[in-house]
Amino acid sequence: MKTKFQLNKVCRLVFDLNHLHSISSDEGWTNFQTMIKVLDERSYSIVLISEMIRIQDWQTYQNVSVLNGKTPDLLQQNTNLDDPLVFWISDDPDIQTLLAQRNQGFAGSIAETLQKKGMQYQNLQDLLEVFHPSRNTAQEIAGTVEKLKLESPKMPLTLGIGGPEGCGHAFFVGELLEVMEAKNILVSGLDLTEQLGIEFSKQHDLLKYWRSEWVCNWVLEHVLSPFSRGEQLLIEQAPEPLSGFEVTPFPFYLVPEMVLVVWGSTLFLKQFSELIDIRILLELSPSAATARAFNIDEREDFDPSFIESYQSSEGAAYQEYLDDCKVHQSLDYLIDFDNFHAFRMKEKRSS
Repeated sequence: MKTKFQLNKVCRLVFDLNHLHSISSDEGWTNFQTMIKVLDERSYSIVLISEMIRIQDWQTYQNVSVLNGKTPDLLQQNTNLDDPLVFWISDDPDIQTLLAQRNQGFAGSIAETLQKKGMQYQNLQDLLEVFHPSRNTAQEIAGTVEKLKLESPKMPLTLGIGGPEGCGHAFFVGELLEVMEAKNILVSGLDLTEQLGIEFSKQHDLLKYWRSEWVCNWVLEHVLSPFSRGEQLLIEQAPEPLSGFEVTPFPFYLVPEMVLVVWGSTLFLKQFSELIDIRILLELSPSAATARAFNIDEREDFDPSFIESYQSSEGAAYQEYLDDCKVHQSLDYLIDFDNFHAFRMKEKRSS
């Protein structure tokens, strides 16, 4: 582990249980099992190396595998454990030396860990903060915003967050706002999930995907355009056409020193091209998108016909929007949002 970027890329964690001091007690073992459950839910692939534990004790976990044997032997025998995306946790000095020689990321609680350029922790559970994909992703985006605001404090900055209807915009926005506010970034939000969507795709071109012409004009001409010009905004109360929607708390106040976060499913229309500075797309697999659309538990198997139904209707309409507006070509961040609690950066696609 040399940089935070590498930590963000880690997808497999290897725990050398033959040489972990903190799990020697009953309490330590119980805490370790709880920790593995959290990491399993965050979709990490987890390998447990031990001469003692039984494979059947871990069969209820989705992403956990067990290798029985001595750690040095297994390290040499399993070439898939020296991938750059694999991170080791071991308190054995010799194992740490081998890992350092292979430029492998690793952590441990012993003093030699830092000397070998590994990551030293006081408590094993501290790794839950380190390997927290959602928080790390939000931190990276917030870090970009913070840097831009430090360079140009009075420059208005608008972040746009898109994604299919029902994907969970509010969860992502909540995580991002929490991190930005912790950095003392002044931020306000505009929720357009009920004002923009594929349900309005049959309207004529200028209003395609908008609930109404009034909403379109209000958002573009009375909020985003003046804010992008550096004007101060104060809207005392919700306009009558918005009174039934939770668009934003009123009074609504914006000054150029602030950051405006806007979110909605079909957000990246041509009308927004000069008004959104940082573009973030939440992307779902067909199965996850279908599960959320039909309110199904996406962790469970469900009838594939649901996926076919979604892909031929809402999914097809959403894909048409992505293609027509060339959304992927203009993104700053593409987020794998299949797992609420483990959303990660994805490589942006050119088409």
